[in-house]
Amino acid sequence: MASKSFRSFTYVLLICSLLCFLSGCASKKPFWGDSKSGYIMMYRIDPSEVWTYESESEQNMIMEMMGSTMETTTDVFLGYRLIGKESAEDENIETILIPDSTRIAVQSGMGDRDFDLSALIGKSFGLTFTRLGKKIAFTDPEQIEIEFGQMGGGKRNSESFFNNLLPDLPAEPVKIGDSWNEKKDEPLSQGGMDLTIRLETNHTLEEIETIGGLECLKIVSKSKGTIDGTGQQMGAEFAYEGDVESSSVWYFAYKKGMFVQSESTNLTEGSIAVSGPQDMTLPMTQETTSMVRALF
Repeated sequence: MASKSFRSFTYVLLICSLLCFLSGCASKKPFWGDSKSGYIMMYRIDPSEVWTYESESEQNMIMEMMGSTMETTTDVFLGYRLIGKESAEDENIETILIPDSTRIAVQSGMGDRDFDLSALIGKSFGLTFTRLGKKIAFTDPEQIEIEFGQMGGGKRNSESFFNNLLPDLPAEPVKIGDSWNEKKDEPLSQGGMDLTIRLETNHTLEEIETIGGLECLKIVSKSKGTIDGTGQQMGAEFAYEGDVESSSVWYFAYKKGMFVQSESTNLTEGSIAVSGPQDMTLPMTQETTSMVRALF
């Protein structure tokens, strides 16, 4: 009789333990967070996993020079893959970047030109970034450079074509309707000039949308800032300063840990002071629209 009671007591304990275990599992939150506590945004790419992207941009620049207006339109297309590697450090992600297709076409009053970027196609570059998207390292074993000529700013290295591939993510969980701010100083080499862009950006998590079968956080970002720098070209010294304003909408698949898509517009208004054989100031306006999308 005592043995039977003991067995019954044991069964009750097992059932209670099982119920507690199941209850604990049910209450355990996923590591990407939830709507109540906030969504945790963090990049995750498994070894050998492939993310494939296409990037397109159109830049329209208008410059006033000695009473004349010079307009230049530049179209850029990049198709590339990011392939996950085994990471030496958990806090950083190591990937291989492989360009599959590239195109830069320039239209101006001085004629149209397509630049040959075939040296990049099929090459493997190393890209290491943190789980919040900050670039740590870019490696080019062959140290590839593309020649754009004197008027195009001379040579550009391979890294310059793949800046800011991934948006920076917030360090804290974010709920729908929450905002966070970001300050960033970014070096940029363009047209023979070494520039620095200083931006203050406000990001707002608006809602969840499904793109490519993935639940994505939709973030709206608005930036304001300045750009300045100096350079030298064809025996003349250049000094540039201007104001920058931009807006973008981008999507992050929070359960997968993957950047999915972005659309952005950028307006820069400034002037270039030229000193040399002839001193002059050239007002300039530049508008850029761009899109990046993952291919599924």
